[in-house]
Amino acid sequence: MAKQVGAMGPTGIRVGHRLRELRQAHGLTLNSLTTRLAELGRPIDLSALAKIEKGQRRVDVDDLVALGLALDVSPNWLLLPPTSGENQVDLTMARSMRASAVWSWALHDRPAGPPSPKGRSAQSDQQFPERSNFWFLQAEWPDLYREAATAESLVYSDSRISCFYSRSTLEIALRWLHQNLKAAQPGESASILSILSDTVVMDAMGSEVLAMTMEIRRKGTMAVHTTGTITTDDSLAAIVDLFHAMMWFTRNYSSSPEDRLDETPDFDHSILPLSAPISTTNFDHTLQSHAPLVQAPGHASTQASDHIEFKLFDIEAELPVASDPGRRIELESREIFEQLLEESGWTDSSSITRDYALSPKLSNEEFQFIDYILWDDDHSPLALVEIKSRDADPSLIFRQLQDYAKYIEVHHSRIPALFCVSGTEVFLWDELASIPRQVTGFYSKEEIRRRVVDRSGRTELNNTVIDETIELRGYQKEIVRRVCDAFESGRRRSALVSMAVGTGKLRTCLALIDVLRRGGWVNRILYLTDSQLMTEQAVSEFRTHLPDLLVTSDTRLHNNDAHVFVGMPHRLIPQIESAGDDRPSPYGHGFFDLIVINEMTTMRSRRYHPIADYFDALLVGFTSAPPDGIDNDIYQLFDLKNGEPTGIYSFRDAVADGYLASPEFRNVKIKAASGSIEDSVTHLASEEFIDAALKILMEQGILADDGYVGKTIIFAQSIGQAQLIAHRCRINYPELGNEFALPINSKTTNAPELIKRFLESNSKPRIAISSGMLDAGISTPNVVNLLFLKNVHSKGRFWIMLGGGARLASRSSSHGGRKDSFRVIDFGNNLLHLQ
Repeated sequence: MAKQVGAMGPTGIRVGHRLRELRQAHGLTLNSLTTRLAELGRPIDLSALAKIEKGQRRVDVDDLVALGLALDVSPNWLLLPPTSGENQVDLTMARSMRASAVWSWALHDRPAGPPSPKGRSAQSDQQFPERSNFWFLQAEWPDLYREAATAESLVYSDSRISCFYSRSTLEIALRWLHQNLKAAQPGESASILSILSDTVVMDAMGSEVLAMTMEIRRKGTMAVHTTGTITTDDSLAAIVDLFHAMMWFTRNYSSSPEDRLDETPDFDHSILPLSAPISTTNFDHTLQSHAPLVQAPGHASTQASDHIEFKLFDIEAELPVASDPGRRIELESREIFEQLLEESGWTDSSSITRDYALSPKLSNEEFQFIDYILWDDDHSPLALVEIKSRDADPSLIFRQLQDYAKYIEVHHSRIPALFCVSGTEVFLWDELASIPRQVTGFYSKEEIRRRVVDRSGRTELNNTVIDETIELRGYQKEIVRRVCDAFESGRRRSALVSMAVGTGKLRTCLALIDVLRRGGWVNRILYLTDSQLMTEQAVSEFRTHLPDLLVTSDTRLHNNDAHVFVGMPHRLIPQIESAGDDRPSPYGHGFFDLIVINEMTTMRSRRYHPIADYFDALLVGFTSAPPDGIDNDIYQLFDLKNGEPTGIYSFRDAVADGYLASPEFRNVKIKAASGSIEDSVTHLASEEFIDAALKILMEQGILADDGYVGKTIIFAQSIGQAQLIAHRCRINYPELGNEFALPINSKTTNAPELIKRFLESNSKPRIAISSGMLDAGISTPNVVNLLFLKNVHSKGRFWIMLGGGARLASRSSSHGGRKDSFRVIDFGNNLLHLQ
């Protein structure tokens, strides 16, 4: 069966991966590649290129040729796998071949390897040395051997390319290691740095091997992305580190016992092709720098020989020092931090002081330095940063930083923010606000300034009076106080509130935000919703009850002046995921002070994780699920014990207090032939059963003044079933018209308009058939009937869905009086299963 039009096949996905690899190997950004394509008369905009690289957009043949020209490579280099080994390569969904056979088929030859990254065919003709230090890879790891032997053969003839291939070898090994240790999917494309930062990988390697791999990655990255000189010192150090790293890899992960080396042999420098041409410039420079060790002038060949012997001896002598794991990881951490600074907008060198000397000394040590001080525009200190190795004790580091901060406060009358950086891990101690915590990135100057300056004006939240004009009920005020107490006295960063549907979560949230703002705890808020209708409702409530706040409903537009950003996660996530690519995210990690999630449900909770992880902000979640119906994953997100949310107001309490209508249950048993769940689900979707269910609804549901069933939500298990229900209603009750019962779901073109019409008392549709869209978060006070034609497997979700009929209405068209109850007709046996 052919794939549907628009579906991406394995070659299309590979083109995206290869495009990204080649672009980065050439040191090109997406913007610069876009410019080259425009100059070639085949313009592709930046967003389209990004989608191609992610495997989300097709490439036609004209695009393919233009990309090959722009990158100075054969189109084959984009279409085919990066190696010509024996691994299988998918060409179509039904056909795969060995990588070597693919290259032979494409080139009508059998090359030793694919073309070089610079578009030359030299590698296909390359002869590897008869002997190699990496002989132990050849049998089981031919791809690793090919890359490593290439790096080895180029140590002296092309140091830059040698470092590139050392890094390439490392990357192949790391991806295999990551996939096997973490059970990652083969298609996942984590960066080398992210793999090396994974605690599982780090623990497997140990500090010494990790330091070697970090150094290989650093030299390879410099070779690809910088124009500075890459010396033979660099390529030789990289190949020696690679040798030891691959020895460790083979010893631990070879499937053949005979290939597992009991002892690590010495690296044999004599194998390296010393007769390869050496750059005259570098050679002359080296001779001058070591003049006392060279023979008298006039003996050029002897000088060269002595020079080479000296260099090899010198490098071997220095290797133990260069391989000191703690020092090398600390240097790597500095390099990474410099990148974080640049990505966060710290490009003005006058705002950064490295190795700041303290005077007078804080201790009896001879020297005392702060690794980094970051300054504001008025040259007042904003942050202190210490760079440490992975094995350093964070508590000791922050005690040291506290001493530094006291020194800075005495001299500058300000307590700066305190950061500790180890590799890619960044820890922050905003001393007056919380205990030290790990953050996912570094702050911009504006973000640190706002945190440091704003905290000096904070007041005690318990002394901040709740605004009476917001008109809270007693339980709402109690919940506001509980959350504030968790932040202030409990020194927590997150809170989860369980409030039954219809008990005023949004109004409670508005009062909480007002208290936190007036107390000086937050300034910029992100309010996340699940639908466009909920977004519109939230914006309206913010503007009504907090008119002094500037509210925007489009998180795609970066607006530094807005106080409240209301939006849906799927619009924000692509912007924060662009961080670290060719253009930075418009939102820094410290852009928001508070994130509010208006409805946490089991089915939708994971969509919020990337946002909560990316931003370093206070986090508040609201849910209509009861405490025992909240998923464990949600409690973990808010760092809470299972069953113990920060604040609770239950459905039962709300009914008892007169704030919600009482449900009347009608449990209708279904009889499947086998009694299995699968047959029960099929039974629920049959025409015969749907006709019977509609008949029961019309007869037993609460009726409106016209004698027909009142406002009703039918919960269907799928879009197809929802359409069938609407069709059977038209067939069985033609007198009600075509719009009496309508499906409302993500495929409905005018869904927002239909929802608004459904919410009106006297308009059609009278019956809304939901397959997800009306299950949670929509205020429907006129609904008097709920019909379940689906099995709900989550207790929390079931009680959230019950809220669709629980809201009170002062005058309901359904029965001409005050609504104090609603009817639940359950064909899925949900209440009994989830009680």
